[in-house]
Amino acid sequence: MHADRRFALGVLVAVALAAGVLGFSRDVRSAHAQAAVDFVLLVPAGVGLTPGATGDIAIFIGKSAGNVDARGCVPATDTTLRPSQTAVFVDPGSTVRASKLSGVITLSVNGTAQADDVPNGTRVGTLVALGNCAIGTDSYDRFSGTAE
Repeated sequence: MHADRRFALGVLVAVALAAGVLGFSRDVRSAHAQAAVDFVLLVPAGVGLTPGATGDIAIFIGKSAGNVDARGCVPATDTTLRPSQTAVFVDPGSTVRASKLSGVITLSVNGTAQADDVPNGTRVGTLVALGNCAIGTDSYDRFSGTAE
């Protein structure tokens, strides 16, 4: 009877180890296989973000508050409605508290017009300032960045 228990325990341990090892290796492979995801964002003008590899990071939170016709910051022929979301901006190298900012508009992801919400928790860093633009009477600063 002890042999049956030891055999069953051995099978259980082998299955658990195999599942853990396979799951771990699958996660590592998928992490290494992912290509960079590039974003172009609009942030209300004058917020004072710190661009660069060690600058601010945007972390998207929640769903969009609505969709925005971004003409004025995109070509007039581009009628794609963009999500206006809330993001928390943090500067990992600073002791200053994070800033929660509404009205962050995602223009594109990997060069394609963005019509859907950016998933909750998405982090975009290495921000590069691309100038400013206006949608109607609202002014925005434009940034590119890469998902982290």
